[in-house]
Amino acid sequence: MENCGQTENIVLWPEGVPGRIDDGSQETITKDGGIMRVAKIHDPELYAYPATANNTGAAVVICPGGGYSIVAIEHEGFDVAKWFNSIGVSAFVLKYRLSPYRHPIPLLDAQQAMRIVRSRAAEWGIDPNRIGVMGFSAGGHLASTVLTHGDRPVCTKNALGEVSCRADFAILSYPVVSLVNDTTAHKGSARNLLGDSPSHDLLVELSAETQVTAQTAPTFFFHATNDTGVPYANSTDLAAALTKVGVPTEVFLMAEGGHGFGMRRLDWTQPLADWLEKQGFLG
Repeated sequence: MENCGQTENIVLWPEGVPGRIDDGSQETITKDGGIMRVAKIHDPELYAYPATANNTGAAVVICPGGGYSIVAIEHEGFDVAKWFNSIGVSAFVLKYRLSPYRHPIPLLDAQQAMRIVRSRAAEWGIDPNRIGVMGFSAGGHLASTVLTHGDRPVCTKNALGEVSCRADFAILSYPVVSLVNDTTAHKGSARNLLGDSPSHDLLVELSAETQVTAQTAPTFFFHATNDTGVPYANSTDLAAALTKVGVPTEVFLMAEGGHGFGMRRLDWTQPLADWLEKQGFLG
């Protein structure tokens, strides 16, 4: 996939994609209603947008949303990366595997993306202790799982297996969080990630609000209160759990916006930049 702005398309698994499904399907890219959607992903990639002249040393891996069925890679990925570059943050957009792949495959891809960025930090002028993860909607669920797993890797049988995949901060954008709370859970994302009959224990393990500790990284949320797709309680409930254990947290709630706006609304960008500065990630 070609995209204006990035400097490198990084193959996530150059030694062979673990768990690859060879069903004859090919990756597809569509753009309806102005939204670029990538589906049937078998060969995950990371699109690099290193910061240049105003590089702060911070970096973020971005997981676009799409219900674990597609990746909305432009307005929740490429466009976001370019904004991060404008504030001196290197950004890396993740094209990760989706249904029919099930957990832990998306997490495997996301953790590998974190390892790649950290392993090449010196090359890109990145501080290896200031690498965050960001996700939108179902990508927010993936990011929250990276956040709460820390250095509990899904798979270390690769050349980067000894590199930390922890997140030093997280940005969760109208995220799917809980898979166990019937009033807030996004059933479609859960079904695409886990199939029709996941165990209760697995649902709990992949509900970030149940997995936080005092060592969980600082987290910023933004969410519209009129979001009917993913209720904003996904953000506030996880934020409350983080606050309870003393993790620095901020929630930016917007009265308007609905779901899936990405860079189509910019209300959240300055509050996020201010928070990153306050937490010391831009200095």
